[in-house]
Amino acid sequence: MSFSVILNTDCSLRGSPELEFGLRDLHRVLQAGAGLQGWLEFDGTGLPETQLDLIAALGGDLVLLVLNPALIVSDNLMAELVDVLTQHPQACIMPDDPRRASGVWQIDYASRAGFERYVARRQALPQQRPGDAAPAWMALVNRQALLTLLSGSPGMHWQAITQQMPGGCWLAQRAFVHSYADYQKSERHEALHLVPTGVRKLVDVGGGEGGFLRAFQKQRAGQVLLVEPNIQSSAVARQHGIAVLNERFEAVDAKLLGPVDCISFLDVLEHFDNPLAALQHAHRLLCAGGFVILSVPNVGHWSVVQDLLQGRFDYLPIGILCCTHLRFFTGHSLRQLLADANFEIDIWHNQASPMPEQFARALDASGTGLSGWNQASLSTDSFHVLASKRP
Repeated sequence: MSFSVILNTDCSLRGSPELEFGLRDLHRVLQAGAGLQGWLEFDGTGLPETQLDLIAALGGDLVLLVLNPALIVSDNLMAELVDVLTQHPQACIMPDDPRRASGVWQIDYASRAGFERYVARRQALPQQRPGDAAPAWMALVNRQALLTLLSGSPGMHWQAITQQMPGGCWLAQRAFVHSYADYQKSERHEALHLVPTGVRKLVDVGGGEGGFLRAFQKQRAGQVLLVEPNIQSSAVARQHGIAVLNERFEAVDAKLLGPVDCISFLDVLEHFDNPLAALQHAHRLLCAGGFVILSVPNVGHWSVVQDLLQGRFDYLPIGILCCTHLRFFTGHSLRQLLADANFEIDIWHNQASPMPEQFARALDASGTGLSGWNQASLSTDSFHVLASKRP
């Protein structure tokens, strides 16, 4: 069957390289099979009456509504959605996603290849089941049924459309999508314990919408400042009362900041083209005895090692192999970097993400003649570090 796509571009990541990368992958998946007839993008959550004519002119038998553009999607997406819609032609068909993944179906992937393996494992599930009340991120509908619905209620909210299709909602359980729309929103509570007692001014570098600084303010009193070059994220942070410097960290002037006793780089250092220069600049900005807090992904994690053994190294919009990462670290190289920048490590925590038993057994039985697997590194997805400024 032929289909058209209606994509909502309203997303806090709009204009970011992460979203652009994800949208290219979405295009790839949707164009891989025959039948794509049209593509309509809109900015907002409503459906103006004028778009009825546009939908009618799009062509195709079906319409794929992409309400959340920040999605990693499975290659079998359209085939599974179409198959279920064929059985329920008046319904809204949605792919499954991590909001419903629990028990034996808890997500276990950390890379593109891992995502593909997880989706392949889901082929053991029943193909479909009735949907639920969770807001739709993506839905496939019959175009004529959509036009009939909208002709009676023009301007209907997108989420209402997915709930009001006459055939109800069904989940295509073997198709799967993963949202990264909250990429800039996290409060990073796992890093709060690293902030030393008595910190009076915390500067967060590349902190998106300022979630970590808001969490810090809730927990303790003190000044906060966000250094964030992204215009949209900065605007959201300011709406929450966070002071923002909307520029690159390397350009921040010490005179402008005043005394600073702690600077955080939470999953940010790997985005710098020169991480050493960034840490050296932080060293200059900090007052005597000041601290840096780091969260850095571990390229030695089992998911990356497994992919490399299989000839894979695929970027994603998020994660250890995020498409915007310019540098990659193991625990050894991160320790050396901190020493080179004249910082002393006070706290070091390996964020655990254990190897699957099957992969661990395969390593033990590999027969390569190598020994001394670094089990701690393989089972660590990121390093959380507090380091103090040396004189």
